[in-house]
Amino acid sequence: MGVTGNDVLVGDNFSGGTGSDLFVFGTGDGTDTILDVPDGSSPEEALVLV
Repeated sequence: MGVTGNDVLVGDNFSGGTGSDLFVFGTGDGTDTILDVPDGSSPEEALVLV
């Protein structure tokens, strides 16, 4: 779980909080969920598939 500021998140359930967040998904990770979706007022979010 992220906090205020920029976070790099790896896991099954993602909650980035405020700031620009990087969500990392890898082969074999199974089912993953991003729990907070920006409402348009948040900085950029990024999704990385590895």
